[in-house]
Amino acid sequence: MSLEERVDCIISSTTVPLAFPTVKLDDMVLVDGSLFSTISIGDPIERCRQEVDRDEDIIVDVIMCYQD
Repeated sequence: MSLEERVDCIISSTTVPLAFPTVKLDDMVLVDGSLFSTISIGDPIERCRQEVDRDEDIIVDVIMCYQD
């Protein structure tokens, strides 16, 4: 993936139709994922706080995959 494609993917995470333009990449139209699904990360962060000393040591990574 080229640098330009990577930047487009990052920008797409902030796009909201009618407010900010969508990003077209190959045959996909990319928008902010929260338009389709929201998740609560509060509980996982609280569990992490039981294991680490500083919030800076907590890394949250969410990957959601959809078909069609």
